[in-house]
Amino acid sequence: LVLAAWALTLPWMARNAVEVGHFGISGRGGEVLAVRAEYSRMTWPEIRGAFAYYLPHSASTPSSVPFHGFRALAMRWLEPETFGYARFDRDNPRGFYKPAMSMAGDAAERASRIAPGWRSGGQATIDAVLKRAAADLIREDWLKHMALTLVFAERGLAFPTHGCSTLTDPADQRFGRLIGWPVGPACRLARYGTMLVWPFAGLLAVAAWRRRDASLALLLLPAAWSYGVHAAATDYIPRYSLPLLPVLVVATALAVHELAPRADRGVARLGTLALDAVRRRLPAGGGR
Repeated sequence: LVLAAWALTLPWMARNAVEVGHFGISGRGGEVLAVRAEYSRMTWPEIRGAFAYYLPHSASTPSSVPFHGFRALAMRWLEPETFGYARFDRDNPRGFYKPAMSMAGDAAERASRIAPGWRSGGQATIDAVLKRAAADLIREDWLKHMALTLVFAERGLAFPTHGCSTLTDPADQRFGRLIGWPVGPACRLARYGTMLVWPFAGLLAVAAWRRRDASLALLLLPAAWSYGVHAAATDYIPRYSLPLLPVLVVATALAVHELAPRADRGVARLGTLALDAVRRRLPAGGGR
């Protein structure tokens, strides 16, 4: 598997080394860390409100859906007193995301003090200076950074969802209503079913720990590492979790397989208890 991964990625990494001076699969890590450092400039009331703002939700979900309503209630309850949620808007030029992406935020200002000509350097230079500046800002507000790691870990639990009509309408037009209509229920089932993969993956992790099963632990390790790194070093846009989904689905299937025998024993035990209760209520000796 390692050799196959290297065979696929090595040409692209070599191309990056030639083009931008960085031997890696991707670049611009400094910009990503600068965005995260910008979020560390939140006030404590904003961090409190962030736990409500980043609850999993879908913009297309009607307000009648309970989980969507719970997020709205939590946002009203935890709303920051000074700025509200205005600075969470990614399009707000005075927010956290927009200044960092346009290199006009605190990380960029710190980078200018570290290396005044950094903007005119290559991508590798820009990345290196921004990483250093962002790391300085994070160290200054390390307690807020730790709190925001929990916030973005919560945000990463959601998978991106879109309106199921984007699937059902083309299916109806192409195949007719009779064939296209199951696409809608299937889409909604998949949307809410993905919320179950995390607790089942947790159950599998507990099973691996109790049984000291290295194979199960190795299955979950890449997903756990990716989840932790994104929570600690990025603003964890939900699409970052999409590569984890195949592994988590497999983990869910294994967890269900592990739990099935226990569920069968539990059902059998309940049946035995019910039968015993019925027998105790019957008249002794079978008389009328």
